[in-house]
Amino acid sequence: MSKVKIVIFGATGNVGRKVVAEALARGHQVTAVSRNPQKMEPQAGVIQVQGEVSDPASVAQVIAGSNAVISTVGPENMNKNPEVLETAIHSLLSGLERAKIVRLLVLGGTGTLEIAPGLLFMDNPEFPDFIKPVAQAHLRVLQILQNEAPTEIEWTYFTPGITQAGERTGKYRVGKDQLLVDQAGNPSVIAWEDMAVAMLDELEKPQHLRERITIAY
Repeated sequence: MSKVKIVIFGATGNVGRKVVAEALARGHQVTAVSRNPQKMEPQAGVIQVQGEVSDPASVAQVIAGSNAVISTVGPENMNKNPEVLETAIHSLLSGLERAKIVRLLVLGGTGTLEIAPGLLFMDNPEFPDFIKPVAQAHLRVLQILQNEAPTEIEWTYFTPGITQAGERTGKYRVGKDQLLVDQAGNPSVIAWEDMAVAMLDELEKPQHLRERITIAY
């Protein structure tokens, strides 16, 4: 794929940092957006800009002239301000419309995946209570994309397995709405590095437009 201009929101997070690195390694032009750019470590080849993902006008200004937008935005911690997710997706959709950009990739949360028909992972009694508000906010983001996103927006919603630090292997499984499990029946994991690989693979060769997919080993 020829070099494209990618704007990444949430570029300072665990997955966001890996998405920036993966996009750079593939030769793309990367703009990393942060409310506080001074918190970002300078990186050769990365354009660092200040922007507010909750402000559609700011989003439109920052993404103008780009080819795609990637959001790995999340709350600062797992039990504070989960509403930032809904605010961000509404703002991103509005900003993309204003800037006339159609490609959007969004990172979601594992709790929204099904473990049985009609039963979500977050409904499991063993799912930590303090994470549930964020999981519920991720679910609302998915519903907003499915039900409210303008038809011209070519979004893909990525729901990872259990994410963790690791090494880049370039290998992963792709599923749909069901939680992927390992041979022992436990939720499968995915390294942040390979989550970034999956997102850039989908960006370069789209196969899941206007769909939710899950990624895990």
